[in-house]
Amino acid sequence: MAVYSFNDGEIAPERIIPISLQKLVESRRTKLGGRGAFGAAQADSMMAVPFPAAIAVTGEAGAEKLLVADNLSDDALLMDAATGKVETRFDLSESDTVPGTYPIALAVSKDGSRGFVALWNASEVVELDLLKGTVGRKLALLKPSDPVASGTHPCDLAISPDGRTLYVALANRDAVAAVDVAGAGESGKFALKGYFDTRLPGQSYLDRKST
Repeated sequence: MAVYSFNDGEIAPERIIPISLQKLVESRRTKLGGRGAFGAAQADSMMAVPFPAAIAVTGEAGAEKLLVADNLSDDALLMDAATGKVETRFDLSESDTVPGTYPIALAVSKDGSRGFVALWNASEVVELDLLKGTVGRKLALLKPSDPVASGTHPCDLAISPDGRTLYVALANRDAVAAVDVAGAGESGKFALKGYFDTRLPGQSYLDRKST
């Protein structure tokens, strides 16, 4: 990740924060370790390739943390912004094959206690406890029951100014999910409110979750 300084209206390159290969846990493996001789695919590797797809800044000025969606490693990283040290790795994989969930976008709650990550290939958004360093609840968003069917591809997140609603863009369904995230920490809410339909005029614009 590239860091730039901004002083007196001037932007200048400052430094690079490298992200090392990520060691996978248990039986998980990746085939993205490159190619061997004559272009032959290499054997499964325990070291996943880093690919920072999104970054959010949290923490107080002078002690900022970076939450990074690490797309090809199926994880999210909480890093010290000053040193680049990885303080917490959140494992977001759901199978032994990595990448599989493809974390692609994220957001942080107003109080900095919770993070939310869009899992592109899992049709889900997942909650992170940034204080305890743990993966919390997952919420499926129009996720198909057929594992080989096309997913909804959540691709972008935004939190409302009052911090109570998380909006999730679903690229493959022309819809936006509204998720109730009111509250803080483990006691905070994490439930679907409904979907906004963004298709052509003439279609319904809000499809409430059936009860």
